[in-house]
Amino acid sequence: MKDKTIAFIGDSLGRQQFQSLMSVVSGGEDKPEVGNVRWKYSLLNIMILNTGHHWSRGTLRANRWMMHANGKPVTDRKLAEMGNAKNYTLYSIARWLDSQILLHPQLEVFLRTISPGHFCNGDWNTGGSYESSNPVVKGAVRGTKLKILGITALSELRDESQIPRNSTKA
Repeated sequence: MKDKTIAFIGDSLGRQQFQSLMSVVSGGEDKPEVGNVRWKYSLLNIMILNTGHHWSRGTLRANRWMMHANGKPVTDRKLAEMGNAKNYTLYSIARWLDSQILLHPQLEVFLRTISPGHFCNGDWNTGGSYESSNPVVKGAVRGTKLKILGITALSELRDESQIPRNSTKA
């Protein structure tokens, strides 16, 4: 991994994974040179991408986000429905990234799954549920050079895995 550029793109869990990796490779010393590679996409060796945090109804409502396709707002209600929009977006991202791998053969791209604590309509103890049982990511990367970094099952093994701060009191 020496002289390699890795980009963790996504959410706080990606940031924590980056911090853990930096701790391991630096032996715990706070001296490794870390640069902002936001505009150096063509120089990346490894990209770890997550978009799961974008698909919470609360996030979409709070930010007043509107889906766009081909540079225009989506007015088709069926496509704009959460599941359809998520599928469309993930498949589009996967196809575009796959086309970039041909141009940048040194690039390895991983779509990271989400941690198990992402609930809709409440939390685990207030009627919330994780509604998606559709393996969208597997379908999106099928036929591409992208790989899946599946952390959902791994995260479930950790007792503190994305548990809300104010859950139940012992």
